[in-house]
Amino acid sequence: MIALYPKRITIAKADEIVDAWLTLERIRFLAEQTWRDRDRIAPSFETRKKPPALEIFKRLPGTNCGRCGEPTCLAFAMHVWTGEISASRCLPVFEEGGKFSRLREPLLEICAGMGITGVDRK
Repeated sequence: MIALYPKRITIAKADEIVDAWLTLERIRFLAEQTWRDRDRIAPSFETRKKPPALEIFKRLPGTNCGRCGEPTCLAFAMHVWTGEISASRCLPVFEEGGKFSRLREPLLEICAGMGITGVDRK
């Protein structure tokens, strides 16, 4: 996961420091390339619609275990969709080596695409 800020870049989940440096170098290259091509790039002012909360729900295990603090996975999806809570509170999905850990990447991808926090900031 990569976050770009005005004066810093954060890279999470890099396997090793070398991976983080390579990723940082790629971002630098893309930023410089974009700056060079800025006169040929047309901005898009298209407003994108946020997909429904059901898109988050589809990427949850559907166990209704309540370990996230919500009574159902659907209620949890709604709270993630509104940005009230982080997707990482779904413990079955975020447990290392757990039965539902395969859902982690699709869940984080949909959250990132919606501009929603996928993981709690510590």
